[in-house]
Amino acid sequence: MSSNSSDFTIIPFLSAVFITPNSSGVTPPDILNLATNNLHTNFKISSSSEILSLSDALGNIVDQLTAENLPPNTSIGISSNSGNLVSYLDTTPGYENSTTEYLGAVQSEVDFSQEGGLIDESFTLSLSGSNPGEVIRYALGGEEPTESSSTYINPIEINTNTSVRARIFLDNYFPSPIYTKSYIIGANHEIDVMLLTTDPDNFFDQDTGIYVFGPDGTYDTNQPYLEQIFGKIGSVQFIFIFTKMKLMIFQNLMLV
Repeated sequence: MSSNSSDFTIIPFLSAVFITPNSSGVTPPDILNLATNNLHTNFKISSSSEILSLSDALGNIVDQLTAENLPPNTSIGISSNSGNLVSYLDTTPGYENSTTEYLGAVQSEVDFSQEGGLIDESFTLSLSGSNPGEVIRYALGGEEPTESSSTYINPIEINTNTSVRARIFLDNYFPSPIYTKSYIIGANHEIDVMLLTTDPDNFFDQDTGIYVFGPDGTYDTNQPYLEQIFGKIGSVQFIFIFTKMKLMIFQNLMLV
């Protein structure tokens, strides 16, 4: 066990707040990143819709805003330019709001003409759901669609195994969530099939991919690796065990 290990399972920590200063305890290691103390509230608000009020000591409301349809990892605040309530993609706790502002988030949803799964033969896929002024962009093979991805204009020919991921864009608004359908052409399985879709970079990127060691000098080839993933599909529980070298080996698949 090392004091600077990133394996928190072998280094238990108990946090406490004392009424009066004392010398009990130890200074937390740097890896916990507890050096800063940002302002923090002890309540949560719903991202779908909830009113947040600021009151004075007498209970009089000083200011009030409605948090509604707020996408994950975004924030809302008052624009330093217009004084209006706007949305921010970059959250800045403890600092001034970002200068990159959005008017809100796209609420439209992408509709696929064909449900994902096992498909007997090739087909033509249509995408819909955008409102006037909005644009559907899509990507094939697992990549997340961005503002530079293909614009959906005509139906897409699906004649090989692939995943189609699409989202709706609108100027000055957060894009919609990503909608995904995966298609396996001409396959015949007697057991249930589970299809997982992720960006290829999550596998093969030098910094974030689980299939690669990373840049030279950042890893030890002799370091053992073990990861277990537990899940449940319906009434069936499963365990995936990944072994040394981060190779996805399903030889230890167990159904419980």
